Formats: sequence, C-alpha cells, structure tokens
Amino acid sequence: PSSRRARCTSSRVPASPVNHFDRAFSEPPAIQNNAVVAFDHPVAGHIKVTGYPVKMGNHPEPISLPAPELGQHTQEILQSILGYSVEQVDALKKQKIII
Repeated sequence: PSSRRARCTSSRVPASPVNHFDRAFSEPPAIQNNAVVAFDHPVAGHIKVTGYPVKMGNHPEPISLPAPELGQHTQEILQSILGYSVEQVDALKKQKIII
C-alpha cells in the first residue's frame, strides 16, 4: 500500500490511507468538531453517528434523533395527513397491508 501511495505522490496524484469508521470516529479533530455525536438509540443502545455537518458559529446544532422504526408513524400519517379513519387503518392492519 505505501508503494502505491509513493507512486501516486510522485505522479502528483493526491492519495492517503482511508480510515475505517471506528478509527475515523475516534480521531481528535472529529471529536473536537462534533463530527461524531453519541446518543442512546431505543433499539441499538448507545451509538455514535455523524454530527450535523453545517456549523453556524455559536448557534447550537440540531439534536440527532434516531430514525423511526418500521411503521412507527404509519397510523399517524394515514389519519392526520391523509384523512383515514380509525376503522380504515384497522382494516389495513388486518389485511397486513401496514404494520
């Protein structure tokens, strides 16, 4: 690998090693710049994820939330946005169209 990098460098082609996520997430600059944030996921437990990529001076960064579980908001969306009744949603569940 280092000979490949040397050949690239001698040919003026930028090249560098690629970090694995674990190593990249533990680099001091990543931690200091909040490029990595940790939070407790309801299913996966304590995890590290990439932080918000845009830094706006002294403004606080948005709080990271876990992705919704499969079907977590289905009933809410069907009823509040699409106007489905409770009975219609229940029928879809009974037919295993939604969970």
